[in-house]
Amino acid sequence: MGDISTAFVTQYSKEVKHAYQQVKPKIVSATTVHRNVKGDTYSFPKLGKITANARSARNADITLITPDHTKVPVSLSDRYAQIALDDFDALKSNVDYRKQYVINTTAAIAREQDSMAVSALDAATMEAGHTITATGGLTKAEILQAAKLLNLQDVAPENRYIVVSPAQLEDALNTTEVTSTDYNIANTMQGLLTGELKSAFGFNWIISNELSVATGVRSCYAFAKDAIGTAMGSDISTRIGWDERMQSHLITSKTSLGVGIIDTFGVVKLEVTEA
Repeated sequence: MGDISTAFVTQYSKEVKHAYQQVKPKIVSATTVHRNVKGDTYSFPKLGKITANARSARNADITLITPDHTKVPVSLSDRYAQIALDDFDALKSNVDYRKQYVINTTAAIAREQDSMAVSALDAATMEAGHTITATGGLTKAEILQAAKLLNLQDVAPENRYIVVSPAQLEDALNTTEVTSTDYNIANTMQGLLTGELKSAFGFNWIISNELSVATGVRSCYAFAKDAIGTAMGSDISTRIGWDERMQSHLITSKTSLGVGIIDTFGVVKLEVTEA
């Protein structure tokens, strides 16, 4: 792995090519985010549903109903990404590496935020029937089954997401209902022209390389935005400071957050076998 000496003036011009990487949070952005959390824990309130009843007689007292009040606790965790920039190294390069290191560290934190969301999903206990097995790749049938499971719980059709890996995106783009103008002109344009898929089958699509995979089986998830909560003590922040001992500037990006499943009925797990 190379160090900054490979980027001295004799080696590089002013342009810097960053390694390909995710630079913004994707999954966390699709959850319900509560910001400015104080303390190391936060509890998302959850209110149970109730069933209406009839009066026993005209002018009779109405029977009161007490809904369940529960809380879903989430523990916050701190994450850091730090790079040191030696003063003399900076003098020998005509690249503004301070700016480039800020980009690098913030990108690392963005991926870590999504990784923490994936860990929360992986650790959750799915409701009965809310785990779908797709042995032949992700097909229309599994996607529609996931939508059906959410519909059976009366999950609102708005703000539904499905997070998959690039392999499942390929599966979807090979689905006739996605690529044929007979079904959806908008999806056809985005899928065939750009290779992207923003929405299909009632879900907003998120493509992520942070999803867990074991023995060729990828854990993907379909969920409602309000089913997952992110307690944000501090969003991504970056600070550049001088370290006298190291004679270097330290570029530090950090975040503090916790992710929890507020309502498991709003989450469906899809275990997809990848070729």
